[in-house]
Amino acid sequence: MTAAAMFGYPDFFKVGISESGNHDNSIYNRWWSEKHDGVKEVEKDGKVTFEYDIEKNQDIAANLKGKLLLITGDIDNNVHPANTYRVSRR
Repeated sequence: MTAAAMFGYPDFFKVGISESGNHDNSIYNRWWSEKHDGVKEVEKDGKVTFEYDIEKNQDIAANLKGKLLLITGDIDNNVHPANTYRVSRR
């Protein structure tokens, strides 16, 4: 949330630390965004799918104006380091 806040409100937040962040729900737990941000159920040809459109931190990272320390490592066995790597490449 630190990274999302700094990317979403770059004129307000000037410095932050984000450790092992869940920056991208497409490679984390997809259900997380459905549970916390809502989901749209779509039925087509008798099949039910779910649509959600939540900004990924790497997609809005270019908005950063302050200083952000990103930390990841193998101590966290929950969130894969790829979440942080995708943000750091922006």
